[in-house]
Amino acid sequence: MIPAVGLTGGIGSGKSTVARMFADLKVPVLDLDRVGHDLMGRQDVRRMLRAMFGDDIFEAGKLDRGALARRVFNDPAELDRLNALLHPLIWREEQNWLRRQKAPYAIIEASAIIEAGAVNRVDLLIAVLADEELRRQRVLQRGHPSPDLFDAIVACQCGDDERRKLANYIIENHGSLQALERQVLHLHRCLMRRFHVDMDRTTG
Repeated sequence: MIPAVGLTGGIGSGKSTVARMFADLKVPVLDLDRVGHDLMGRQDVRRMLRAMFGDDIFEAGKLDRGALARRVFNDPAELDRLNALLHPLIWREEQNWLRRQKAPYAIIEASAIIEAGAVNRVDLLIAVLADEELRRQRVLQRGHPSPDLFDAIVACQCGDDERRKLANYIIENHGSLQALERQVLHLHRCLMRRFHVDMDRTTG
């Protein structure tokens, strides 16, 4: 399989924006948070969720994702139960996806790579960092999640000190989009060299 580069960051850090920038550079990107979201739409997974958490997380027969998020992010034990259910399924999807990719490297985007103990599943790790107050402002501007849920999610995530310690590369996202794009392009060039790809030949 091709090298897998993990991309992580706290809520509101701009991780997804960075992932889109890598995708614009023709790097394959897999969003594990989206994979988990899609898995919870499967009938067999919904049955397991109902058995694990009861009917409170369902509304009119449909999974109430907001109710589930409020429940697990306010109770670490419940979050551990959800992760124990979803993570093996997510990892299987990740491995199947990686086997299909034809590129110098791929980005595995996930908010909880470190928290899930999955750093050893990627070849390198990129962390997107931003001041927590700036992250809060970004989240509140987009209107989701609520301030209380933002605080609960932050409490469940590791801090930037831990991300700095474990990451091979750091992207600081406290400036303009143009500054962010420059960092991503520079890092892409570094990764291409690291994986022994001649950028001059690939760009013509």
